[in-house]
Amino acid sequence: MNYNVDYNTEAETKNQLNQPNKRPVSLIILCILTFIASGFSALSNLLWGVLYDTFSEILLSNDSPMMQQMAETILATSRSMFFVDFFLYLGSITGAILMFNLKKNGFHIYVVANLLLALTPAFFVDGQGINFYSLVLITMPFIALYAVHLKFMK
Repeated sequence: MNYNVDYNTEAETKNQLNQPNKRPVSLIILCILTFIASGFSALSNLLWGVLYDTFSEILLSNDSPMMQQMAETILATSRSMFFVDFFLYLGSITGAILMFNLKKNGFHIYVVANLLLALTPAFFVDGQGINFYSLVLITMPFIALYAVHLKFMK
């Protein structure tokens, strides 16, 4: 009869239980893409909100048809939308930071912020609806890709 106990196996098991989850490379890439895109978007929305009148004057002073069309679009957009979007992009960044740190609640924050970003044009731009282009081509794929990584988060 062999009564030898394999203590290394028990020690290895304890170490595995105490180790934090390893962050997948694909999650790191998703988070970096979110940091870049949401960071630039937050900054641009803040600038548009603060400098709304100045940007509108610059666009209106140019006679090119493209600039006139941009001016019409900007003037149809409520200035407050830029501030709302700024805070929603901050929510997106916050969610990505939490997911980067393997916190599951970051996913929920990210989803809410990004779904609301697709809805804001319907509330703040005259004659606009939900931004389906952004929703279908960017938001939903990113949400799905983040959802795949939920098993790594606590």
